[in-house]
Amino acid sequence: MSFLELSKVCKSYGTGNARTEVLRDINLKIAKGEFVAIVGYSGSGKTTLMSLLAGLITPDSGGVIHEGREIDGPSPKRGLVFQNYSLLPWLTVEGNVALSVNQLFAGDPAAKRQERVTEALAMVNLSPALHKRPGELSGGMRQRTAVARTLAMHPEVLLLDEPLSALDALTRSVIQDQILEIREKLHQTIILITNDVDEGLYMADRIIPLSIGPGATLGPEVRVDIERPRNRAALNHDERFKEKRKQVIEYLLQQKRKETLGTTVETIELPRVRPLDLARPAGSLFERLLGRAPAAAG
Repeated sequence: MSFLELSKVCKSYGTGNARTEVLRDINLKIAKGEFVAIVGYSGSGKTTLMSLLAGLITPDSGGVIHEGREIDGPSPKRGLVFQNYSLLPWLTVEGNVALSVNQLFAGDPAAKRQERVTEALAMVNLSPALHKRPGELSGGMRQRTAVARTLAMHPEVLLLDEPLSALDALTRSVIQDQILEIREKLHQTIILITNDVDEGLYMADRIIPLSIGPGATLGPEVRVDIERPRNRAALNHDERFKEKRKQVIEYLLQQKRKETLGTTVETIELPRVRPLDLARPAGSLFERLLGRAPAAAG
């Protein structure tokens, strides 16, 4: 039995003629402790897929199964890190992380709850900033706070919905490595949604492209059987990495070509009008319309 599974999942939004099929026949099995990256274009349904895994929405058909039980709502066993930080601006870094801990572990002693907060902040190297508020933080520090808030819940599954897409390249690479270090320490199952093929190949055990919607479905998976820890600089010269990147990118480009060929361009017929000729002699139609025509020569 798979640790986490999507079986024949379909999801649509809207009703009647406005109904749009977002995902169609999604099938995916994930082993415990595995790191899977799903990559695709913006608007292809990646966030909908992540919301299904988190239990925030339910499929129209098919099932999303975690440890043999169908997911029917959110659970602290599955921690979701959103693309936006979703931090409360009036709380400190420590306060934002403590908010989730106090809600989830309300029955624990205060000292135990504080230990969870301190541990989570240390994992993302934010201990020196625990008394700062979000307005005093850089984008990278805000995102690390959001990651710490989720880690403090001790989830079995870490769901990452494009959490690094708004960061600059250097900050992004730093947090990528921190997530990999956390995974090595906690042995969590991780699913990463991304639009960056290289990010997926660098971090994941498998990378799976998502086709372009409507009715998006998963494409052929690519196993990233490259030894860990991976050297970011060396990967660019690794023939295995180049080949795997080529497979994923070719599939995504093929999807884009299909979308382009299937697009119909509406033809708009313009009214048949003749432009005014401002170079015509005095007494032209344009001048007469303006009431400026000169008197006839006597």
